[in-house]
Amino acid sequence: LPEDALGHVLSFVDRAGLLALRAAADAKRQAVRRCVNSHVSAQELSIFQHFGSSRPSSERHRVRAMGRVFGPGCRKLFCCEMNTIDVPAVCDFINCTAGRLTRLIMPPEINRWSQTSLQVTAADLVSLCRCAPQLEAILAPEVNIDEPKAVAISSMCPGLKEVELGVPSPYGFSETFAHLFTNLVTLNLEEKNVNFIPGPLYLANVSRTLRACQKVKKIDLYFGHLSADMAELIVGAPSAGRLEDIMFGDVDEPTTIIKCIRGLPRLKCVSLTPERSMGPSFYRSLVAAAPATLTQISFENEQIDDESVVAVCALNLTHLRLSGSNRSVIQGIISSPTSSSLRDLLISNCPSFDSGDVLRLVRHCPLLTRLWWFSDPYGEDPPIKNLDPRNAGDLTHLLQSRGARLKEFPRGDGSVNDSGYIYMSRSDDDAELSS
Repeated sequence: LPEDALGHVLSFVDRAGLLALRAAADAKRQAVRRCVNSHVSAQELSIFQHFGSSRPSSERHRVRAMGRVFGPGCRKLFCCEMNTIDVPAVCDFINCTAGRLTRLIMPPEINRWSQTSLQVTAADLVSLCRCAPQLEAILAPEVNIDEPKAVAISSMCPGLKEVELGVPSPYGFSETFAHLFTNLVTLNLEEKNVNFIPGPLYLANVSRTLRACQKVKKIDLYFGHLSADMAELIVGAPSAGRLEDIMFGDVDEPTTIIKCIRGLPRLKCVSLTPERSMGPSFYRSLVAAAPATLTQISFENEQIDDESVVAVCALNLTHLRLSGSNRSVIQGIISSPTSSSLRDLLISNCPSFDSGDVLRLVRHCPLLTRLWWFSDPYGEDPPIKNLDPRNAGDLTHLLQSRGARLKEFPRGDGSVNDSGYIYMSRSDDDAELSS
């Protein structure tokens, strides 16, 4: 086959298939080398301890070999269970990306569950960042750093837009080193926990961070606390005029959320995670305060009553998340402005919904092409109730006529898991599903 035709064929081959082809002949090895730069299976890779292996030397060899083969195409790297993999091997892997790595993720268990003294240190993290100058995100919340290391990382990777790093207790990242990363787009205002007791943020330092990070578009207060003073800092920050996404957690007074939303003129997405239900009158006030750009509402609290859900549907929402709602909410959504604008709907843990209810809702939302429907993604709740074959078939046909396709989750035994279905637009990238 001509090189371009062979490259197109190889784009449909998974990683195991590419490895097999490399071993078959030198011509195929060269073809794999050419295609891996843009191959989808190489873009996201994970480094972890190989099951059954306890020999560090073999693990290092495996990491370096994976880097030589797939590194040129890798843009997102997960480093998990590093207790038998040394940092130089990972540096060698990152070097194989030729500086094109954009996301480096080290989940909390990287150090927390390590059974040896071989843990990732701040110096190790600096070494890794030195190999990846184009990093846009580094998520390593369990790697504690000091100010000199934070300065080094910020200077070696000036394009960082998302950063999660461990800092000395009892402070949080937003209070200490976040101001050094002036290109941040996402800012986490999580409260630092000391002995499992949330501590208030040092607002003077948070103010310094908000003044320095003027490109912030998303603020995460999921594990934070929205006081009146914090709301004033957010609304008064230079980034307030471009802030698009905010997630609320604990709050002193519900009216503080309203004041905050009123001061963010380009807000597109709001996630609400209060520990108590705030009632329909609060949500009607939210609608009155919301800018015209607000099109996404996510309810993370199952105590939200149906009347409150219907109240926010007075907005022209394109994205809506329902959790714990009753079937009576369906008529309210159908009768609201949201029905004519809704494109993306997530239904989670709504056991009173059956396939007929969901079909009726989709029929009355003509722009909806993405439906995420779970009873519970972990399979702990009862499966989707009364999945009538005829309704399910009509639902699939209706969404397919709008350009969507059904994504099913198989069980371990290969049968279809009836606790979750996703319908997605054909134009959606599968990466969105994994995220």
